[in-house]
Amino acid sequence: MLFLQKYIFTWSFQTGAPNLDGILRLPGRLVYFPFFHLFGSVSTSYLYLLISYAVVFVSFFLFLKYFLKLSSNPLLIIICLSFTLSPAFLGNTAKVGLVAAAALLPLSVLLVSKFFDTNKLVYLIVLTLLLNYALIHPFTFTVNLMCVLGYAAYRLISSRSESKKYLKNILIGIVIAVGLNAYGLTTIIGVHSISKDTITQSTAGVETDYFSLVDIANTRDLLTAMSLSKSVLLDFNYYSDSTKLTFITSGLVLIALISYFFLRFKSSQEFELRRFVVFFGLGMICMLLSTGTLLFVGTVIHILINLPGGWMFRSPLKWQLYAPFFLWSSLAVLVVHFKQKRHVVPLMIVLTVTLVLQSGYIIRDVYRQLIVPKQIHTLQGIADINMNDKRLLVVTGQDCFKYANQRPDTMTELNEVLLSKNVQVKKADESLLSTLNIYSFDYIIVCSGNNISDVVRNNSFKYTKSYADGNLKMYTNTKSKPLYYTSNYAFTIPESSNVNADAYFIDRYLGVSPLLTTDSNISNGSLRQTFGNLQKTDIVDGQLVSMQNIASLQNGKLYNVGSNPAYYRINQDSIIISPKALPGYTLLPKTLDNLPDQSVLQKIKYTDSSFNYKNLVPNPSFNDGPWERNVGDCFRYDDTPNIGMKVEKDNQANRYITLFAKKHVACTHTPEIKVKAGSSYLLSLKAQADKKARSRYLVTFNDPARTVLNFNSSSKTQGWTSPSETFTTPKYATTATIYLESLPIQEGIEASTVRYDDISLINIPDVTNDFYVTSSTQDEFTSHHPDVKFSVVNPTRHSIHLTDARGKFYLVQSNSYFTSWALTTTNGKSAGLHMKLNDTNGWYIDVNDICKRDNQCSLNSDGTYNINLIAVFSPQKYFNVGLILSIITLCSCVSYYTYRHIMKRNGTRSATSRLKATSRVRHG
Repeated sequence: MLFLQKYIFTWSFQTGAPNLDGILRLPGRLVYFPFFHLFGSVSTSYLYLLISYAVVFVSFFLFLKYFLKLSSNPLLIIICLSFTLSPAFLGNTAKVGLVAAAALLPLSVLLVSKFFDTNKLVYLIVLTLLLNYALIHPFTFTVNLMCVLGYAAYRLISSRSESKKYLKNILIGIVIAVGLNAYGLTTIIGVHSISKDTITQSTAGVETDYFSLVDIANTRDLLTAMSLSKSVLLDFNYYSDSTKLTFITSGLVLIALISYFFLRFKSSQEFELRRFVVFFGLGMICMLLSTGTLLFVGTVIHILINLPGGWMFRSPLKWQLYAPFFLWSSLAVLVVHFKQKRHVVPLMIVLTVTLVLQSGYIIRDVYRQLIVPKQIHTLQGIADINMNDKRLLVVTGQDCFKYANQRPDTMTELNEVLLSKNVQVKKADESLLSTLNIYSFDYIIVCSGNNISDVVRNNSFKYTKSYADGNLKMYTNTKSKPLYYTSNYAFTIPESSNVNADAYFIDRYLGVSPLLTTDSNISNGSLRQTFGNLQKTDIVDGQLVSMQNIASLQNGKLYNVGSNPAYYRINQDSIIISPKALPGYTLLPKTLDNLPDQSVLQKIKYTDSSFNYKNLVPNPSFNDGPWERNVGDCFRYDDTPNIGMKVEKDNQANRYITLFAKKHVACTHTPEIKVKAGSSYLLSLKAQADKKARSRYLVTFNDPARTVLNFNSSSKTQGWTSPSETFTTPKYATTATIYLESLPIQEGIEASTVRYDDISLINIPDVTNDFYVTSSTQDEFTSHHPDVKFSVVNPTRHSIHLTDARGKFYLVQSNSYFTSWALTTTNGKSAGLHMKLNDTNGWYIDVNDICKRDNQCSLNSDGTYNINLIAVFSPQKYFNVGLILSIITLCSCVSYYTYRHIMKRNGTRSATSRLKATSRVRHG
């Protein structure tokens, strides 16, 4: 019943975030829960596929038969088959729920029509259920709802003289719709968000760029859009240079067929011109929207994305899902009055040929990759691991994407395995691993090409096993923590810190749980990598100078964790460290205690005469002109770029380079710069971007792997910023090249202008993670931890029992951090200050405060306390209330219509009995 549990409870262990997505999909999934429980995920996926395409066919069949009045059964079947098996649907079979949700639109329109024809409330209730199914994605729900409301408004306006007779049932229908959807509406109120960020699996701590997908997820041109196919984000391998012409030809044949019948029947008295124009026009609009950039489309999508919840419109390709409905409906409007066989037969032949052209390649791939029966065997080892209440990190990267394209069945199997487990799954790009405290995860899965050895080699993670012929590797945390545990220390670190190195230092050298936060107000210690966040300005007189890293050094200590010996001396306001034993220097111990107060100690310096700190970038401020004569085109997908580059001067005559990009990516790069393999370098620059402009800079190397480091320099401020990065050159690399880029805000629609200046690449000593400064409000770390026992009442309510608790400590919950978690005593009062520790939930507990204030503790003979606490995810109560309202509404509707049916049937029987009695009297 785990699958059901994940959708009933707001908190999802699969996403590690409030599962709004799962709540929205609940109605469409209810039918599959019993089947899933009896036969498993693989069988359920086939049932889901079968039912979804049956829904697509039946929805359009009923629409044609009862809305458009198409009476020819052969035409009904062939048109509905062409609709059901269109490339727009088959090409998204891997997301078939989305296909079915979009294909419910014709049936929804039919229900509105039937309501206005009969004024029966039952049609509005069924319509509400269909809209609920469309909630499998907010996009399909929103489009279906807007179309339904638009058609309903048209019918109301058309029948203004009789509109009053509909109002009563419309109001009742709205009340019932709200009641049926109360489970979702109340949850949104409880979570206070409809943002996609609320349900993300990504660990990235940056604001999501919802415009970025617009540049990728589109058909680029109208011909591809008219073929109802796509050349990007392919779930199957059906689209290639060899099949492209076939798809485009089939799309043109369909448009030509519609145009031919329009020209032939437009003067017919039976021809419904208005209906044809609406359907065909909406079909063309959907195809235009799928292009992403053509004509007005970019502006429209930009406006939609900026609306509340507008993230749902970020993929133009989704508009393709609605083009088949409007196109085949416009064809049906034209042929609805076909009476003669000589008209029907040729049309069926053409439609059959078009169907084969459009769908033949896709059906082949769907069968090979999705329909062929399969069992979970490749990842059976992962399926056998007990991951209850654990955290799993899936590391992604280019190799993962390549493998996913080559073996989608394995990745689907991985999703099925994780779906069937009570485990929180987080995803991170390999380039972001250094920004994570991987100690908070229990397992890591990586693709074979991802090199994470530098991240995990010194940590508690041990290689466990390879799966999928060695393409997936799993690492297990040997120091894995339970769902709840305590710690006596939490450290404040800067947001830009190397988090993984910080966590490793805390675990190995301080011997405590690596709990990290960026809020100095709620932690009792600070931690700084002395030379961890270097800027170009930190290089002074041939020395590395750490000034910004010295926090208030109460009980401050300097740790030397490097592998090489170091020497130091204290000079006035500074500690100077050297790798050599210079006159006046003393061997630096592994721990230097009792540092001077901050009022005395202002700086920590590192001096090494073997480094000259010379800027290796030629012409760094473009005083001699640009690096290249012409602007580079770093995203050349066609021959019509709209990019530019020029060197300009500011008011003080300082030069800088400006990159402009409206279509493609404008870039420029340095000549090859000689570097030392395995050495540390500091890259810094100045950048200024116009409002919403998108900038990026990269470093490429000539090593065999052709390593590329990507950095995003975008800033919310429009002034000059000074980003910097410290990195180690790859093994075997001898040269590096720096690229500066400007990326369009919207490809082909809105330009991006970015300015760069003062580019520098400096070879620095490899001491980034060698020296740490800690300060604390406590004299020493304590080893006392209360014994923690807990039980999971349900995923949103946990019962916690602390034994032998005293003093102050941190209680950590391994669930991903969210503000709506609360910790209370058994009488409902707050038991601690909620905070973000790592990326999980934490509470600062003061035992004396709790036990004296609420008298909720039992005192032990040694002066410690036993405490009962409850952790609750508060939005669950909103969902519970809404679910009860939805169930009551649904049961009331079912009971009412069941009662009406019984009474009607009894009335019919009574009337029949009276009629028979009268007949017997007459014949008697």
